[in-house]
Amino acid sequence: MHHFFMKIQTLGIVGGLGPDATASFYVDVVNAMLKRHGSMPSIMIQSVPISLYLCEQIIHNHWSRADKAAVYELLRDACQALEAAGADYITIPCNSVHLFIDELRMDCNIPIISIIDATQAAIRKTAKKVAILATRTTIQTEMYQKSLLKNNMIPILVDDATQTQLAEIVLKVVENVHTTADIHFVQKIIQNLIKKGCDAIILGCTELPLIVESHEAIINSLVALRQVSVQSLTQPVMERARLFAV
Repeated sequence: MHHFFMKIQTLGIVGGLGPDATASFYVDVVNAMLKRHGSMPSIMIQSVPISLYLCEQIIHNHWSRADKAAVYELLRDACQALEAAGADYITIPCNSVHLFIDELRMDCNIPIISIIDATQAAIRKTAKKVAILATRTTIQTEMYQKSLLKNNMIPILVDDATQTQLAEIVLKVVENVHTTADIHFVQKIIQNLIKKGCDAIILGCTELPLIVESHEAIINSLVALRQVSVQSLTQPVMERARLFAV
């Protein structure tokens, strides 16, 4: 009996930002690989030892220059550790820290997949008004706004009071202390954005998909990253191998 196998490359995940999002992403990649190719992926996870204080500063965009330097060092060390361990690609399932992606790419010799680019690619080309739900860092650094405008789409943001409450909910999800009321609040934001005519809504924080139900208008950045990651892992051409008969 002849079997076929694919040379699978190794995915390195910079995890811990936050841990539940990392775990969800890992499981999604494994399940996608099993469904598409009937095989387990080769994955390594380097979980960064980030403090809750720094997580809070990132979410609210209150971090100092010293805080940013500390976070960058954690990310750089994690990427370089994955590279040294044999990873072929790196993913970081956290939108906010993608503000460092250019610097991280310069400090690493293997590709780092952008969650921003992956999410943009997941939006249908005919979409015009695209809302962004994310941390204050992601919003204020305009990572998604710039990408959307480049693709002739109009970025839609929530008001400042809603943004503040959304950031608080994200932090509670990281700590795993969110409530049913928090979930309903986010769902109401999404419903209001749809009523206002948004064609798509980016969940631009990887904690939000953990508490938000799927909807045709939602663009899940965690799912978008998974799709591109699986494509990267399976880029090598399938090769035929003769294995033992079963």
